[in-house]
Amino acid sequence: MSYMDLVDFLSKWQTLIGVSISGFMSILVAYLVGIRHRRFEEKAAAIMLIDNMERIKAAFIKVREMVNQKNLDDDLRPMLMAQIFASQGCPRPTELIEKLILKIVWIDVEMAAHLGFVKSLLDLIYDAIDRCDGASRILKNDQHNRVAQDDCKHYSKIVWRFSDKVVQHMNCAEPLLEKFFINTR
Repeated sequence: MSYMDLVDFLSKWQTLIGVSISGFMSILVAYLVGIRHRRFEEKAAAIMLIDNMERIKAAFIKVREMVNQKNLDDDLRPMLMAQIFASQGCPRPTELIEKLILKIVWIDVEMAAHLGFVKSLLDLIYDAIDRCDGASRILKNDQHNRVAQDDCKHYSKIVWRFSDKVVQHMNCAEPLLEKFFINTR
């Protein structure tokens, strides 16, 4: 193939070659923009998760310290903790937390495990707080209701026992979130 054949070939097919190259470049740019946008969303999700976890963790730690400062029997501490959360309200994660977790858990197995535990334990704790509150309301009207007393004891122990566990998993998940999303470009 001579130089003139090449020039002739390019003049006949230049439009098709130009369209093909520009089409490929458009797809490449769209792909790169999509990746950048996804990373931005993941970083925003991680920041929101960390903020939610910090609020919840601070509340659990503060209430546990308040309860531990009082000279109470070990049986009464969990009940007081559950009553404080029921009366003052326990900070709950935003409704987006599950969606946020699903957006970023694919990055690291360890982070996914900790965030999964956090979500499960928080669901368990909030359910126990609500059930203990319901049992406490029954006890206000009928102090001798044995079922309500047992329920209140049982559910308050769940709040007491698992509040420490959820804080531990939050402490493990936060550095991973920062490592993978906050401290990267």
